[in-house]
Amino acid sequence: MKALIKITVTTLVLFTVNSATACICAKLGEDYFDTVNQHNNKIKTGQWPASDALTIITGRVMQYSEVPKHVIPSSMQVKVSHVVQGKVTEKLIWIDGDTDGLQCRPPVINFKLNSTYIFAVQQDQKKNYFISGCGYYSQETMKLSSI
Repeated sequence: MKALIKITVTTLVLFTVNSATACICAKLGEDYFDTVNQHNNKIKTGQWPASDALTIITGRVMQYSEVPKHVIPSSMQVKVSHVVQGKVTEKLIWIDGDTDGLQCRPPVINFKLNSTYIFAVQQDQKKNYFISGCGYYSQETMKLSSI
């Protein structure tokens, strides 16, 4: 009986810890464009607050934040080349990522250095830019060459 109680308590503790740290969200869309359209529609219809509005930019990943070896960088510097939606006045911005799975954001190491992406970013209360992990909020662009 004591063994059964110990197993039950251990299982409950593990379940509580895992559920408290898990990132729970409903993914929007099947691809980048579908996600952004659904997100914008939820704001237009009042289902989500205007503070969740997306800023859409194209930009090149310049560098990751400096960290000791074997530590995941927490942010990346992006050189903004074009603002599609919203307002960004800086030419260089930092976009925060996730390092431990608790913030529902993709790790910045998922984005290749010197590659150009379309980013749909948001800002938190501190005005830091971030990409949501609940959907497809980035798309790598391809260089087009003329024939």
